[in-house]
Amino acid sequence: MMHFSNAVPFVLLMLLSSLVFAQAPAGQIVVDAAHPAWFKYQDGGPFYMCGPGDPEGFLYRGTRNANGTRNGDQLTLISKLAGTGANCIYLMAIRSHGGDGDATQNPYIDSDLSKGLDNDILNQWQTWFAAMDSNGIVIFFVFYDDDASPFGKDLPAGGQLTTQEATFINSMVSRFKQYKHLIWCVAEEYAEGLSAAHADKVAQQIKLQDDRGHPVAIHQNSGTSFDFNGNPSFDQFAAQWNVATAAELHAGTIAAWNNVGGLVNVNMAEFADAGSGAVLREKVWSIAMGGGYSMILGMDIASTPLSDLEICGRLVGFMEATRFNEAAPHDELAGSDTNYVLASPGEMYIAYGDAGFDFGISMLPGNYAVKWYDPGTGSWVDQGTRAVSAAGSQLFAKPSAFAGDAALYVVRTVPAPAGNPFPPSGASRVPRDVELSWTAGGGATSHNVHFGTSSPGDFRVNQPETSFDPGLLEPLTTYFWRIDEVNEVGTGTGSVWSFMTGGLSGDMDGDGDVDQEDFGLFQACFTVSGDPISPECLSADIDQDELVNQSDLTLFVRCISGAGVPADPACAD
Repeated sequence: MMHFSNAVPFVLLMLLSSLVFAQAPAGQIVVDAAHPAWFKYQDGGPFYMCGPGDPEGFLYRGTRNANGTRNGDQLTLISKLAGTGANCIYLMAIRSHGGDGDATQNPYIDSDLSKGLDNDILNQWQTWFAAMDSNGIVIFFVFYDDDASPFGKDLPAGGQLTTQEATFINSMVSRFKQYKHLIWCVAEEYAEGLSAAHADKVAQQIKLQDDRGHPVAIHQNSGTSFDFNGNPSFDQFAAQWNVATAAELHAGTIAAWNNVGGLVNVNMAEFADAGSGAVLREKVWSIAMGGGYSMILGMDIASTPLSDLEICGRLVGFMEATRFNEAAPHDELAGSDTNYVLASPGEMYIAYGDAGFDFGISMLPGNYAVKWYDPGTGSWVDQGTRAVSAAGSQLFAKPSAFAGDAALYVVRTVPAPAGNPFPPSGASRVPRDVELSWTAGGGATSHNVHFGTSSPGDFRVNQPETSFDPGLLEPLTTYFWRIDEVNEVGTGTGSVWSFMTGGLSGDMDGDGDVDQEDFGLFQACFTVSGDPISPECLSADIDQDELVNQSDLTLFVRCISGAGVPADPACAD
């Protein structure tokens, strides 16, 4: 029998290169240790998965050649999937020995487990896996089809894998662990072909052999209760949940999330009658908003409309553009036309509604960036920021251009700018011993104060207070100041404000003397109790009691020096 070398033939490399329509995300898929309910890319970005849950017999499509390889449409399917954003294929290594495939559907020489693994078959798999990996398509590698028990359902009496099975697992892992977009799955509907102890031992062997740290999943027959809670060998609960509506899928996903305590990834790997178009879109979004990934039973790529593949692609694109990996289901925060909420309260919120125009979310205080997403078109609308000053419900108006369902992404950002500066920017004749104050921007936890005689001022202090005493200032000098608002997200740069100090007491026009011209300006500044002092009259409040009245006049008269005669600096003491 002829065997290819491990190298991919040149003609196949040329074909593979033609399939790469989009740059795959950098980094291997790994478990997010900080948020184990989700996976991430090794470079830190969040990873989301939505795509075909078929064809299960992907590796065995087409007529079997004499050397065990296939002349099927695998590369055509990959080519169709590439560029749609849908990012997984559900495939199985052994479908014989009780599985849904025929006797030839395993990777052994002459399909005979006693003859060893067939390099011709495995080399061909590598060509397909390389094409998938280059396009960011996850190789969802299932070792055993349901009911497949090539090495027996139960472990041998010693409780260890047989040498033959360990060799099979080690060979698969060592050959394919090079691919970044890979999730191992022990078995489909594992309980039909493996005991729980046997499945656990297979997962342990995968972990032992895979020094790259790819996630390990196991698929269960049905239900939302995970058989392996607390078992460190498993990173994903691949669930089968055949229900009719989006609401039921959402409820089932949340039930699975709650069952695993948010400590294991939930993948709705099989759900029946997913539908097409808007129906499909609402179902995969309901799963995402319940805290799960989607692999769609019956989405076989070959007969799937591109528009349905793109539904998954747009969902993946949205999720990976957010901080969804920090979130958990929080439907109790939904209001008005919002159906579901994923949130890390106080940090970020994702709301989804299948209809309506006013999306409500119960939120914690902070400054938030607000963006809308149209799942039907993939378009975004940026609505700027919103400062939430008190905990409670917030309403957001959906863009009028969005005809149907919509997603709202609200994420805490740097604080809103500080406001209401005192003295007001541009004020003149400001007292030399003025104390600066301002109103905190929404979401600020502290304030970086800049102050000086050149814009924007020198950094002076970070402080929680909203006032600052710069000390006794120079007369007739322009000062610049800026407040940068700070929170745990970062620092928001504020506007530069300025003011000019007044001269000596009573020197209203700042020419160095106190004369008739100053008296005219002083008279115009008189106030009655309770009236605010206008900015140009700040220097008339000589006794600084926030009034310009008789007591200030007494001090003013004491300071009169006459035109051209320098005023006495101590006249108001």
